[in-house]
Amino acid sequence: MYSVSHCHRVAEVAEANMGFTSGRITFRRFYLAGQHPKSLSDEWLAAIAARAFGKQGEIFSDGTETGWIVPSHLFDVDFSTPERITLGRFVYLAMRLDRTAPPSAIVQSYRKMEEAAALRASGRDYLNRTERRLAKEAALGRAEKEAREGRFRRTTAYPVLIDLQRGVVYFGNLGATAGDGLMTLFADTFGVTLVPVTAEEAAYRAAEKYGFSQAYEEAQPAHFVDPPAVSAETVSAALPGQDRSFVGREFLTWLWFRTESGEGLFEPGHNGTITVAMDRLIHLECSYDLTGTATIRTDVPASSPEARAALRIGKVPTKMGLLIGTATEEWTLTLDGPHYTVSGLQVPRAEEDDPRASLVCRFGQIGELGAVLDQLFVLFLRCRLKNGWSEEYADICRWARDHRSEAADDGRRHRATA
Repeated sequence: MYSVSHCHRVAEVAEANMGFTSGRITFRRFYLAGQHPKSLSDEWLAAIAARAFGKQGEIFSDGTETGWIVPSHLFDVDFSTPERITLGRFVYLAMRLDRTAPPSAIVQSYRKMEEAAALRASGRDYLNRTERRLAKEAALGRAEKEAREGRFRRTTAYPVLIDLQRGVVYFGNLGATAGDGLMTLFADTFGVTLVPVTAEEAAYRAAEKYGFSQAYEEAQPAHFVDPPAVSAETVSAALPGQDRSFVGREFLTWLWFRTESGEGLFEPGHNGTITVAMDRLIHLECSYDLTGTATIRTDVPASSPEARAALRIGKVPTKMGLLIGTATEEWTLTLDGPHYTVSGLQVPRAEEDDPRASLVCRFGQIGELGAVLDQLFVLFLRCRLKNGWSEEYADICRWARDHRSEAADDGRRHRATA
């Protein structure tokens, strides 16, 4: 096993365009399911080397090819020593993903060219079914041949930060294609399943851990204002079914309410006070799926007339800019509530002269933010599923309906405690 003491130097992992090492950060998280080591083992290092990009030469049916690289550049597949990819408690890799399939526009153009050539050869004004099929097959054959030659290859790389101690993976892309590629590559490499961390999944795990699973299963979406003036049938058809991502929307609404009625102070009970303020952005969607969306960008979006009007007609936040602080750290970020993903994250500048120590500090701040978000989410779930939700719900309804300071006064007595 390789520990921090083995990690003397890291070979040029600080390339700015690899994601986590500089600038603002975007990530989604995955839980590690199943057995895994608590630090990089010989077996895992060998498995990474075996699945380095280009070693397998396998192109999937969707025309993609994946593999691991060292986050120095696209062609660095030297995993000969653990020091190249270990920083503190983290394993830092990148997934290279090449798309080799021909674009559909190319295939369609080739098909039209084949059909035109067939028409000229036939001397007729139209092609029969067999001729059209042969033209399509010829177009596909030409495009596939050029794809094998690498004519359409498009190369990207995404940073992957593995926290083996906490069983969490941070992935620097929010897209479905890249995320599916990571889950497949991870399973093929380590035999370990990655579970996407959505609000629904995080709530399920917290409910199971803290003993309110039944309350979570029975919970229904909360609506804080009456529906718009439409027919009851229309409202009923618009309401969500078994989708439990509503907990993410309610989490952001609750944070907004608490920042105004409780001065944004939260006390999880074991990590000091957490402060939260809204910042720069709020995106709202109608909880009845009837009145559309609204995106507000301003220094203080919570107090804007547009945000207040949106609340009163049934819109709730799905994405929110936040300032989150503890006694020692402060982060600026945008949180997607239902998907539980982070974008535009700005972490404090590390006060370390050594580049390696600076990266270890930076990665630790990313991990700490994830832990703080989870603490806030658990506070919300305790309130939502266990302690006095009916009273809190009534306060939020008055606040959302009136959105005046006096309407929030009733909620000031609430302070988020464990």
